[in-house]
This record gives sequence, structure tokens and C-alpha cells, in this order.
Amino acid sequence: QTVGYYDGRLHVSADPELPEPIIEQTVVHEYLHFALNQVGVSKPMWLHEGLAMHVAEETWFTNSRLDFKRWLQTNKLPFEGMLFAFPHTADEKFALVAYYQSFRMVDFVMEQRGPAAIRSLVSQLSSKSVTAEDAFVQGAGLSPSTLDAQWQRFVR
Repeated sequence: QTVGYYDGRLHVSADPELPEPIIEQTVVHEYLHFALNQVGVSKPMWLHEGLAMHVAEETWFTNSRLDFKRWLQTNKLPFEGMLFAFPHTADEKFALVAYYQSFRMVDFVMEQRGPAAIRSLVSQLSSKSVTAEDAFVQGAGLSPSTLDAQWQRFVR
């Protein structure tokens, strides 16, 4: 099911059956991981995956059969669980939910403080002036005590 991945090198499927837009999105997505790593940002995972999905203009998660929007309104993966790459042994549903929540976490930061907040957050992570553990709170410009309530309003 994997079309591409980044592990220090960019890997993209050569399957001729894959539509060209999927290949292009995959290259952009995986290259974003390369770019973030080049500036010293190896985590948080939510920023890597969510930003890569935004930049690649991915839409696969809007498929109504997946129903991620409704799932996220009543559930969430713990924010602290969104810091590190999810295990390669994770099942497909967990991985897809983690990608979707990552995308929405980037949306949330941009809604709270605008797109420039993402650039600022990358810069702060690169300079080590903010930790991966504090990145979501810092990016959203909220206190830890208000983050969860604001997130719940956002996903509804």
C-alpha cells in the first residue's frame, strides 16, 4: 500500500499502474520530510506528516468511506503520541488516522495563528528554542490548559 517513504533517502514506487498525480504528491510529500530533516527538524511526527500532506495537496482522506472527520469529533490519538513516527508495525487504520489527525493539527495551528505560524514553528524547532513536545501548544499559541477545549471546538 505504500507508494513512497523517506528514511534518509527518498523512495517512490515505480509501479506503472499508479496515476501520475499520486506519484507527484508522493514525491512532494517525501521531499518535505527531507527538507525538514535538513534544517534539523526530525520531529514532531504530526508536523512532518501534516505539513507534507498540505504541501503535496493530498486529498485521499476526504473519501467519505473513511469517515475520519466524524471519528476525530469524538476521538483523538493522544497529542503526546503524535510526536514520534508511528511504529511500522501499526495497522493500516492506525496509520491512516495518524496521518489525518496530523493534517488537522497543522490546520488547527494555521487557523489559530495563520500560515506564518508554521514557518515560525519550523524555525523554532530548527533552532531548538522549542521542543517537539511543546510544539503543538507553541504553534497554536495556547496554554496547555486551553488547548484541548479549543481543539474540540475546532474539530466540531
